[in-house]
Amino acid sequence: MKLYHVRLGKKRTTVSLSETLAALFAFHLGMEPETRQATSAIQKWMQTELDRAGDPNRVRVSQWLQERILLEIMDKELSEKYFRWWLKEEDESSIA
Repeated sequence: MKLYHVRLGKKRTTVSLSETLAALFAFHLGMEPETRQATSAIQKWMQTELDRAGDPNRVRVSQWLQERILLEIMDKELSEKYFRWWLKEEDESSIA
């Protein structure tokens, strides 16, 4: 596991990514995996995502960021299918 430190509001927290996901994301960011530059770029990207979400009380930060990374690196057509499916599931569950 690769560990990254980010800030969630005023608290510092640790995010873990599998070696594979970290390497794939480094490639996606145009970096060589397992370098200082890649580690820094991944950490910066995750911090930006957390800041953008604006939820200092978020729980399960690692899982949330892993999902965000997967959606970022996957083919855009596939991620759009996922979002359409997810939104449909959300709509149906709110009706029930």
